[in-house]
Amino acid sequence: MNQIAIIALAVFMPVAAQAAMGDCFPRQIALDKAKAQFGELPAFTAQTLTGNAMSITVNPVAGDWSLWAHPNTDTMCLIGGGKGWAVAVPPVVAPVEPETAALR
Repeated sequence: MNQIAIIALAVFMPVAAQAAMGDCFPRQIALDKAKAQFGELPAFTAQTLTGNAMSITVNPVAGDWSLWAHPNTDTMCLIGGGKGWAVAVPPVVAPVEPETAALR
């Protein structure tokens, strides 16, 4: 549940505010640090409804994870992280297209 709250914050907070919350690095250096310090690799990348990008790096064995904001394509800013990343149970099913046809 804590992971959902962090992701929700990333979706609704502007990138400038996200960047102010954490350390920012050139993209490759951020990925190298996540791998070297925590064994984390990029697992998810998404674009928010406001056009901002975010990523999650995960160590699937140890369960360590980090949430990153992308104020631009060359920079990643650490927002937070934790332990206990696990596959959702029950497994998430295939995404369903939203019913937007009725709204048009």
